[in-house]
Amino acid sequence: MSNKPCIGITLGDFNGIGPELILKSLSNELIFNYCTPVVYANTYVFKYYAELLEYPLFTFNVVHKAADIKHGVVNIRVCNTDRIEITPGSPSTEAGKFAYDSLQLAVKDIKEGIIENLLTAPIDKKSTTDAGLEFNGHTQYFASEFNSNVQMLLLADELRVAMVTGHTALSDVAQNLSIEKIVASIKSLNENLKADFGILKPKIAVLGMNPHGGDQGLMGREELDMIAPALREVEKDGIIAIGPYPPDGFFGSANSKNFDAVLGMYHDQVLT
Repeated sequence: MSNKPCIGITLGDFNGIGPELILKSLSNELIFNYCTPVVYANTYVFKYYAELLEYPLFTFNVVHKAADIKHGVVNIRVCNTDRIEITPGSPSTEAGKFAYDSLQLAVKDIKEGIIENLLTAPIDKKSTTDAGLEFNGHTQYFASEFNSNVQMLLLADELRVAMVTGHTALSDVAQNLSIEKIVASIKSLNENLKADFGILKPKIAVLGMNPHGGDQGLMGREELDMIAPALREVEKDGIIAIGPYPPDGFFGSANSKNFDAVLGMYHDQVLT
């Protein structure tokens, strides 16, 4: 039995970029030095894209139950046996349902200890919604399935960013902010940095919400009424969280390099 971790990979939208990324990434056999990949899909999808892209198909093992998983090859965990029509670049309810089925089975296997971590390929939310499924993003889905508070954390080299509000319309951000939510987000990020990155005393930058940090209330009072009080609150617990920094010039100034992570107030503030 190999001691390499089993890493699950969901297919995502089969009309999107997911299958191509998975096909090309797992064709590099160096991956087996680090993990045993388990892809939640079916063989037809990868045979189709290998032919379309004129790219060699990796060696695979078809998995119907945990005992079928083999090390040293790509395991395809069959999650949907329906006949499908693949139309690259075109969304469809069929693709939305398949993507959801892939994610559902992967989460089931996490709960049963079959896989240890999960990498998710992109899903088209409109396709899943049109298929009659409730899906507002992976983060919210995991929170519901595991009945837990979760935090979206994204990495790029040494840059780590998180946000207080997730997939929320920009027009609704202000009403979805509160001192309590900001405090909870800072504490969660602080614990994640300790547990997942081994940072003993994390240093977190906290961004404001408004242009120029609100200009002392002239362009909004969220910095004064919510963010600053939240920072004072977490300081009582010894958490190093500094701000609120004006968001418009923060990343351009390279100030992020002085921190272990950056917490923004909303999605596009830290993901652009």
